[in-house]
Amino acid sequence: AGAKATPVVVVLGDSLTAGYELAPDEALPVQLEKALAQRGVAARLVNAGVSGDTTANGLERFEESVRDAAPDFVVIALGTNDHILRLPSRHAKQNLSEMIFKTRNEGAGVALIGLKPRWKWRFMRPVDMAYASVYRSLSRSHDVPLFDDILRNVRMDSRLTLDGLHPNADGVRVMAENIAEFLAPHLSALSHTNRAPI
Repeated sequence: AGAKATPVVVVLGDSLTAGYELAPDEALPVQLEKALAQRGVAARLVNAGVSGDTTANGLERFEESVRDAAPDFVVIALGTNDHILRLPSRHAKQNLSEMIFKTRNEGAGVALIGLKPRWKWRFMRPVDMAYASVYRSLSRSHDVPLFDDILRNVRMDSRLTLDGLHPNADGVRVMAENIAEFLAPHLSALSHTNRAPI
């Protein structure tokens, strides 16, 4: 097969991806596509975010949300709700690991978007510290690129959030700039790579 001029990138996530209480064109994948284009990286981003989803929900809908889009690259941005709900971090880690395997089985590239608990280390409970390490561990064990904090420079900033957690439109643009800078080198190679159809 010939090289794809415009790679398809699925962003698999929760409300932070879906665009909670925002217009569709204000959601992260749309803004991320624009931020990548400004860096000379053409890609068609697919919003596979569902508000409230845990890693288990993302794994359950992987076929529908990811495989059906026939992506060249998948950005996995799940785990925030697992943490908020105090679900065991080992389950989140296993679910994320399975999604990485499934993505690679589809012949697509993959990157992880992690989270950092909002509390300072001295206030963290064991579950917080466990979640803080899940993504670094997966990045190392699977050799997956990691952007370690989806809400970097946004969390708890009243100018950039609706409620201290969910970003407003300005907050999403900050997120998109941060993540585009991280993703650009991983995606720029895709348009120059021949990939057989699935």
